[in-house]
Amino acid sequence: MSNNISSFKNNGYLKYKFKNIEPINLVKKIINKHFKSTLCKDYPDTDYFRNLLLICQDEINQNKVHQQIVNNEKEIYNKLLSNKSISIQSVVYLRGVRSNSQEMMEYLDYHRENFYCDDDYINHQLNNHIPIQNYNINTSMKIIDKSHTIDDDNITTEKFYSKNSGVDRFSVGHNIGLSYNPKVITDGVDISEAERIDLDKDEMFIFSPNLIHGGGINPTKNIRFSLDFAVISTEKLVGASKSHFAAYTKEKTHFVDLNTL
Repeated sequence: MSNNISSFKNNGYLKYKFKNIEPINLVKKIINKHFKSTLCKDYPDTDYFRNLLLICQDEINQNKVHQQIVNNEKEIYNKLLSNKSISIQSVVYLRGVRSNSQEMMEYLDYHRENFYCDDDYINHQLNNHIPIQNYNINTSMKIIDKSHTIDDDNITTEKFYSKNSGVDRFSVGHNIGLSYNPKVITDGVDISEAERIDLDKDEMFIFSPNLIHGGGINPTKNIRFSLDFAVISTEKLVGASKSHFAAYTKEKTHFVDLNTL
């Protein structure tokens, strides 16, 4: 994968090597403080596991880790957003995926962001996916190359509900970013073309919200940890109505200005 800006337009993503890894090291410390082991077998209870993830996620957000990341790496965001004013997602999600889990939504199924938001601004955000621990070519998220160019009207989905997903609305699972009413692609995308992303140490994956991604089942014995958040040009948020009940800001808006988080 090329890390130049043109590859973002052509392929829908790029890899970016951090200039400052201190925020990532902080996240690792938080995880290691609360998870005494990262072996999947040590966390057989889903409720306990998700509550522990939420405790870590709370601390990560209290430390404004994603604000630190964007400020440290502002050069790449300025290039991708054409030096526009930056707004940042009001919650950064800590993803934790156990091995071969029977829980349908422990890893997110293939999707693009506008499956879950009708406002147009969602098509203009930049998704940021950051490996934290036990993350490699065998455990990573999957993508379908160049799928950001597929027209929405050509994709057919089927909606599932909480009784199928195992995630109730406003539950701990919902708080950590799992979908309570997931949509599954049934036509218009060749899922067999999905491939794992290959990231080197201390790299971040920045990608289009319309790139089909997900399906990152973990076949190993260790919990896979990663971070997800988005950034956007503030001007794209005019008229935005979506809020996040899980946001770590008083206003509960989906995005907040980078400098006022």
